[in-house]
Amino acid sequence: MKRILVIGIGVTLLLILLLFSMTYTVSFHEVGIHSRFGQTSENSIVRKAGLHFRLPFFADSVSLLDTRLKIHQSPLEMLQTSDGQQIVVKAYLLWKIDSEGDSPLNFFRAYGSSDAAKSTIDGQFRDALSALS
Repeated sequence: MKRILVIGIGVTLLLILLLFSMTYTVSFHEVGIHSRFGQTSENSIVRKAGLHFRLPFFADSVSLLDTRLKIHQSPLEMLQTSDGQQIVVKAYLLWKIDSEGDSPLNFFRAYGSSDAAKSTIDGQFRDALSALS
C-alpha cells in the first residue's frame, strides 16, 4: 500500500512539473515573443495579458519584453564648450519597446533581450555625448 502511495505522489509531482513547464504568464506591461525551435513568425507576438500555454521547454521558448518607459543616465562627464569653458554634464535618455505592429518582433530579432539592447544603447549614448565636446 505504501508503494502505491509513493508512486501516486511521484506521478502527481511529475504532472505538476510538466504542467508548470507548459505555461507562462504575460503581464499587462509586457509583450511575449513565442518561438518554436528557435524560429519566430508574425504570429509569435503575444500581447494579451494572462496565462498562456506552450509546448514543453525543449520545443517552445518565450521571451518577455518589458514595454514600460526605461531611463538611462550617463555618468558625470567633463565637456569643453566652444568658448573654452569646462562644464560638467549628466545626460538622460528615455527609451521603450513599442508594443504596436511588428516592432516587438523586430526588436527581438535584432537584440534578443532588453539587456543586449541596453549595451548597444550605452555605446551609442556615450558616442553621442563625446560628439558634443
